[in-house]
Amino acid sequence: MIEALLYCEFDNDAGPVATFQIPEKFMTVECFASIADYIIPQPFLCGKLVSISTPDLFRVVGVPMMIENPKFLRNALRFNLCFVFRYDTPISQYEPIVRKLSIILSALEMESEFLSNELSKKKLPIIMSQIFSDLNSLGECDIEIDNSNKICVRLLPKLNSPPEVFDYQVPVLIEAAIDEQKLESCDLVLRKIFSLINGKNYVKKIARESDVDIELVKKCLQNMMYYKCIVMIDIFQYSNMYTVTSLFKRLATDENLQNICLNFITTPDFPQPSFSKIFSAYSNLKNGEPILDTCKNLYSLNIDERKFFTFGLINGFIRRVNEFAILTDDLEQTDIPKSMLDGRHCLDAICCHMNASRKTILTLLEKSKSTIIFRK
Repeated sequence: MIEALLYCEFDNDAGPVATFQIPEKFMTVECFASIADYIIPQPFLCGKLVSISTPDLFRVVGVPMMIENPKFLRNALRFNLCFVFRYDTPISQYEPIVRKLSIILSALEMESEFLSNELSKKKLPIIMSQIFSDLNSLGECDIEIDNSNKICVRLLPKLNSPPEVFDYQVPVLIEAAIDEQKLESCDLVLRKIFSLINGKNYVKKIARESDVDIELVKKCLQNMMYYKCIVMIDIFQYSNMYTVTSLFKRLATDENLQNICLNFITTPDFPQPSFSKIFSAYSNLKNGEPILDTCKNLYSLNIDERKFFTFGLINGFIRRVNEFAILTDDLEQTDIPKSMLDGRHCLDAICCHMNASRKTILTLLEKSKSTIIFRK
């Protein structure tokens, strides 16, 4: 159960303050002062979930945010919408909601100065009161902020935390997970990027084309992963390499999965090939061999090559074989940042970071006498 909500911000004269509290005066001035440095922290903690215990055995959870802009005094707006729980309350169900609300408030500020405009800011205690009441009594809330924006959040059963989202990954929408009617009630970031989630666009491109900050896009996609609306795969390229996993045997025995596979990967309005040919195409994927020849064979079978690999990846019976580069001599000068040549950044990550093609990156790597490329 939520004990209180606090909207905190950095006042240019008073420092960190709890501007609004639901219920009112829930936290004393002395108690807030003891945790203020963690509620409105240094910039390196902004955008991260922070949980801090109070002297009176409560736990305050929030995601401190900082919006940098010369129009603000001190060139930044710093705020944090915090949830307060009893110390022994499990909070994992609430963490996605805390993150989502921080994203929504940031988007509203950047779109319409919702927080920095005193007139619109007066709506915040009313919104907080409804969030507090509805989540405690109903486990969900649906609040209309204005004609264009809504807050829709819901407590769901505990799921595993989503993995980190990278610039070079491609989100794939799980069929029927989100329809147009549901989209109308979603937050601003999701509505702006939704049409770009087509199984082809990678994260950095989605952020660029939607004109949304890439960190907001990543957080939104993480929320979608958490609720199992999307999965993340690699950028499709003919130079990619794949191999089968231990789950591949399921495809050999599950007839229902076989039928789903054929329906998904066959080019519309063309006859389906025999499943044995599809099974053979998957089983012939080998570590170290680019997929170009496989794609030529798929074309003759009336198979959509992109869907062929997407289906294998989202069902886990094939995996990408990535290439990594490691620099063995730190003194050598390179055209690629040395931080990317640590053996932990795949070539896709390097290409995306440098906005360069794989061919260009390989050419730069070949110039180096101390760089080793390996696959795994």
